Amino acid sequence: MADITGRVRKRAAHLFDDGEVVLVAILVEPKGTYGAGSVAVAALPRVSTALLANRAASDRPDGFASTFPSKPAAVVVTDRRVAVIPSNGIGFAAITAEYARTDLVVADNVGRGLGRRLTLAFVDGSSVVVDVQRGQPFELFAASLGDPP
Repeated sequence: MADITGRVRKRAAHLFDDGEVVLVAILVEPKGTYGAGSVAVAALPRVSTALLANRAASDRPDGFASTFPSKPAAVVVTDRRVAVIPSNGIGFAAITAEYARTDLVVADNVGRGLGRRLTLAFVDGSSVVVDVQRGQPFELFAASLGDPP
């Protein structure tokens, strides 16, 4: 797995405030879409990936979770906030959602084939489930969220 935190520090620095420090970043995909992009290129129409992403988006309740992008994204924890940047891991154009670090926690972290399925729970009771490729800094990411110990 590529060093997404390092990529965000280099390629998305322009999106953050002066002096804001990127602590950790992970790449997430809508629930049920992990790996679908590579399969779709080889065997299925691209529409199938879009349908899975739309289905995952419709699974989310109202609240903070409804503001979470329904496309692949980098979830970036800084010393000031959590920023969500739609991305495939290469380009980082704009922050489309942001939350206070205390607004969410990793409520569940379950192995799923070649990846992991994370449930991000927000303080308002809403949550979003995302798929994540193995090899990313899950423990550091989880420790960087929620109320500090």
